[in-house]
Amino acid sequence: MSKRKNLYAIIVFLVILTGVIIWLVIFSLDNNIITPYKDGTQVGYVYIGGRTSSQAENDLANAIRKWRNNSYIVDGERKEGPMIALSYQNDSYRLYLDHTKFSFDIERSIQRVQDGRQMDYNAGINIIYVSVEEGYIENLIRSDKYIKFTDFDYEALEREVIKYVSFLFKEIYIDIGPFIDETVSQENYLHQVKINYADASHFVNYKFNYYLGDVIEIKPKTQFSLADLLIEAFKEKPFNEVVYTEGKRTEIYNDIISNYFTQNELSIFATGIFKTILNTNFRNIERHYSSALPDIFKPQSDYIGYEALVELNYAFEETVKNDPVTSQPATYITGISFSTIKDLTFYNPNRHSYYIRVTNTVENGENYLVFSLYGPPFVNEYGYKRSAGDYNSTIEYEIVTKVGASRNGYHTKLYRTVKYYNNPDLTFIFDEFEYIYMPK
Repeated sequence: MSKRKNLYAIIVFLVILTGVIIWLVIFSLDNNIITPYKDGTQVGYVYIGGRTSSQAENDLANAIRKWRNNSYIVDGERKEGPMIALSYQNDSYRLYLDHTKFSFDIERSIQRVQDGRQMDYNAGINIIYVSVEEGYIENLIRSDKYIKFTDFDYEALEREVIKYVSFLFKEIYIDIGPFIDETVSQENYLHQVKINYADASHFVNYKFNYYLGDVIEIKPKTQFSLADLLIEAFKEKPFNEVVYTEGKRTEIYNDIISNYFTQNELSIFATGIFKTILNTNFRNIERHYSSALPDIFKPQSDYIGYEALVELNYAFEETVKNDPVTSQPATYITGISFSTIKDLTFYNPNRHSYYIRVTNTVENGENYLVFSLYGPPFVNEYGYKRSAGDYNSTIEYEIVTKVGASRNGYHTKLYRTVKYYNNPDLTFIFDEFEYIYMPK
């Protein structure tokens, strides 16, 4: 009886052992412990085709080790590790990250490999799992003395950094501009320009706010056209047809145009916008000026060299139909179209928007239009300088030192300047304008 029990026990043991062996074989085959991964398999950008899982772990560990052992030079100093730079404002400034703050989960990365497939990061397929020390990136940015604006979406920025680190690139550049919190940015005041204008209140309330709302957005990496902005705004408003009698066509045309922007209003508005962007890194593309400075600018010495001329063409659509009251044929102006003659255009090179608000104020009994710029501060310091002489003179001097020069005209130069964050003691000229105002 005992022999029979022993035999039974042996059989049970052998069955269990066989099952375990079969399970181990299946598990090994399924997890590439014995069999290699199929050709074409990658984890991240590390090729593991033809390798078992243990070999793949070694390959990934070696790739990470090589990535950490890279070095680069900044300002003549050698830095250990890969170059991980967060750029700000069109690559004008960079922060370098410490690679030791990043941790790689090699085992998890290999365990989740889908055999025969390459990495698809957005789908989470065959990625290298990376984490970064909590709060490291945010603390790095907030503690930097040059980046004065620190309201970013740090969770999204951290995810972006982790993504590129997982690619194991030896040089990683990430522009942090797109991660700015635009809600906070719109309220971050930078500077303002005031333009003396008697009808400032009427312009703001009945022209600017009606057509453009309360703010102009200068979108990132985009060319801004003032004429295009106005034309699109004009088109969005309904047109009320007008009937006129012969002999009053010009008068009625002017009345209709006055409901949009008159030439004086265009000049004042364009000049305010232009002067506002002089303290930025925006790049001027197109700007015009009058042959003689318009009388609307007072005092004239404050605006010589800063004037920006925008001109629009207004074309009217006319239709002859019977007057509903008299039943007699009458000419109606049924529509209006707009086109650009002269424009003010510039380019925002940054990866984030800026905003211009236009308001009005009264100071010492004078009415002013106020152009206020909002957005993230600039790393570099941008400014401008102007000089002028008489029309035929080669002598330059500060324009405010000359009184009554308008009788002889002006020969004006305007310089845009920059002081770079890493060399604040030197001023560089990066743009120059020359204007000639003819004698009156």
